[in-house]
Amino acid sequence: MDQEVQVKYFKLPKKEDIDTGLLIFVLDCSGSMASYWKYVAKYHNELKEKAIMSIAITFDTYVKVLQPNENISPNIYQYGGESTNITSAFVALNQEIKKREITRDLTVVFVSDGQGSYDENAIEKNMPKVNNLNFICVGVGNGFPTHISMSLRALYHTGNFSIPPVFIVSVEDQSSKQREEFLDSIFKEEFQSVGVILKPRKQCETTPCLCFPWSEEKTTMVWSGSWVGSNDDEITFDGKVLQPSSPSETMILELASYWLQNIQLLSLKSKVKQEAQFALSELERLSNLIPKLQNQKKQKTFAQRVQESEFKDTGLSDLVAELKLFTQDFTLNQLSDKDAAERLKIGTKIGKFHARALKFAGLSIEEFTKAKQQFIECLKQHKFDGNDGDRSIMTLQSQKEILQEEDLIYGLENCSSQYQLVTAFPIIGYGLQVKRTNASMIDPYKIEIVSLVRIHKFLDSVSLIENAQHELKFQVGNGQEEIVNCILPLYTKKNEDLKPFFRSLIFHSIMTFVVCENADVCFDQSYAALLANTLFYLIRQQKSEWTKEMISLINESYTLAYEQHNKSFTNKLIYNPIQSLVDFNKDFDTQCMDTIKVVLILSAKKDQLQQEQVKNILDRFVIETIGRMLKEMAPKDHINMFFNQENEHQIIKEASKRIINRFDDEKLKEYNSISAINYQIFNEIEQNKVEEWQLQVRFNKDQVIKLLSHTKYKYEDLQCIYEYFMQEEIPENFFIAAVFHARYQRSIERATNKFIVDFDLLNTKILSVKHKFLKLELLEKCKVEIKSHIQKMGFNILSMQRRPESGKRGRSRPNANKLQKQP
Repeated sequence: MDQEVQVKYFKLPKKEDIDTGLLIFVLDCSGSMASYWKYVAKYHNELKEKAIMSIAITFDTYVKVLQPNENISPNIYQYGGESTNITSAFVALNQEIKKREITRDLTVVFVSDGQGSYDENAIEKNMPKVNNLNFICVGVGNGFPTHISMSLRALYHTGNFSIPPVFIVSVEDQSSKQREEFLDSIFKEEFQSVGVILKPRKQCETTPCLCFPWSEEKTTMVWSGSWVGSNDDEITFDGKVLQPSSPSETMILELASYWLQNIQLLSLKSKVKQEAQFALSELERLSNLIPKLQNQKKQKTFAQRVQESEFKDTGLSDLVAELKLFTQDFTLNQLSDKDAAERLKIGTKIGKFHARALKFAGLSIEEFTKAKQQFIECLKQHKFDGNDGDRSIMTLQSQKEILQEEDLIYGLENCSSQYQLVTAFPIIGYGLQVKRTNASMIDPYKIEIVSLVRIHKFLDSVSLIENAQHELKFQVGNGQEEIVNCILPLYTKKNEDLKPFFRSLIFHSIMTFVVCENADVCFDQSYAALLANTLFYLIRQQKSEWTKEMISLINESYTLAYEQHNKSFTNKLIYNPIQSLVDFNKDFDTQCMDTIKVVLILSAKKDQLQQEQVKNILDRFVIETIGRMLKEMAPKDHINMFFNQENEHQIIKEASKRIINRFDDEKLKEYNSISAINYQIFNEIEQNKVEEWQLQVRFNKDQVIKLLSHTKYKYEDLQCIYEYFMQEEIPENFFIAAVFHARYQRSIERATNKFIVDFDLLNTKILSVKHKFLKLELLEKCKVEIKSHIQKMGFNILSMQRRPESGKRGRSRPNANKLQKQP
């Protein structure tokens, strides 16, 4: 390649097939994997759902090919547990590919933790050719067979070269977490990383271009979503003309990672000194082309933070250091498997924010670019006047002052990712302490408000992010401290001019990170979720002027930010709360991820509604919330909450004795099969009336309160919400009816089945449901005891299993399952 001619680099748009392609796992189930198998099984079972079809091949000394889409058991000894024969596993893979006539769009995921017998010639001998086969390794621990795995990658991989070759599960790098939780989290992280690249990228035609700066020949077929180089000022890709990317730190980071990964793989076979020198030379040239901001002030602007963030904590220095190592005739084949795996981790790690962007489906590059452009146009057309508003005690800036920065548009134009955006653009607001979980990373309604700052009120999101653990601590006297790890921006009607900002996708992207601490997703309801959960917190506090003022601010903020956006849902909620509160109602075209959303809307709208409308919505909130909190209960455990079970065992014992006594030895000899006896037992039990059982409904309220105490909505919390709107407690009979309605475990079932208000009818229905469970228990007890008696007596004339008679239709057996059907 002529070094005198400067190469321009182009980021090709992503083009993916609609289908997610085929997936084959090759899973090491040798004895050394026993400690990790349950995590492999768990995340295999999740990952396989992303593919059209998935097949697992397990191997130790022997190989097993599982059925398509079959779940894997966490018990490794169902599959193996002995030594490791890698060769036989990949011979089986070749056979499976041929058997199913797979010729394109296949992903193979190889999971292993150690060395084993390996014969490359035997594998290559009958290896089928598959176009766009992506070969990915998941290495477990330091014993991962790096050289064997990369040889297999070289044999099989015909897909996109930008796909990382290996994801290392560092089981030795245990943090302060408990071991079980730690292992689960790291296996989850790496399997999710694999999951995002299952959808096959398309290979498209382009004008002649270079795949790498060291490439000696140009190509006209390239993978979408990758980087290519050209001496021309523009190229044509898939029929569209593309302009080169302007040099930026993000561009350099992605190129450095992409080039290093491929240099590492080349180094397994040969020296790569020249390739590494080409790569470093180009990175240095591109770095010098990046414009620098002048006249930086002590208080940094958004644009200045964007520029600084490019190299900060991205790992670029690690990538460059690794490339320099390869310029000294260093190759990975000189290292042990353990050391080679550690080096591959550096190449696979493509920077803090870019690595996370691989794992979550946030805004695409095109969507993010569009969102920026829309906001830039908004800034050009809309001037934010004045400098009013609360200022952060850290930056001494208000939100308006940030929006008035002279270089704000320049900063947005050079901001290349959501992660950059959220770590450089401050949101000003009240300080909160919140509790986050893994679930809240992808569902903002799952956060929990711990406290609101009362002294150091106004802070900013960037100051949080710049501190360890993304939190600030303030001493407030008497040895106490205020902790802040979240920001709640609140607005009043005076902030009408800020509407274009907090209704923009840019604002929602930032607020998603502020709430979820996930820069790679964007939920337009993140701010609403934070408002709703803060309202939930305030309603539970002792009433005061402060809580009244804060709730008023929340109501005004919701109205300004969401009233127009949620207008359709709000109208449906007012006139049909039953259907509107369903988690996902396709027919009604509504979605209610968390019922606290309804409390927020009701709080903002209550002064405009009639009391009866408020009550109808609130009642349905209680019903649906209890249903969601108890949905994991087994149906039998659920109905038992309405009864005293002290005499239940005696009732079943006496009833079974009466029935069994009707089947003496002479009577039993009249039947020619166990199924015929079971059928008669079923008929005997069906003749029992509810009244004969002498059951009495006795609602165990304490048990329900205890169950709710382990959920988001404790009993006392529901009471607080009800009293806030209705100035009275939840009626006792209504609460009992709501708990009984929770027997419908799916949200849509709770909406389509009638809620029983009449207490006499409710009592009858509870008895009916309990009766069905008791009859089922009685049936099973009688069947077991009679069968045991038959075996003990040695009645050979009885068939212990049903046999179909030639030419005759067997007598139908009692359908015991129908006793379990919900009434």
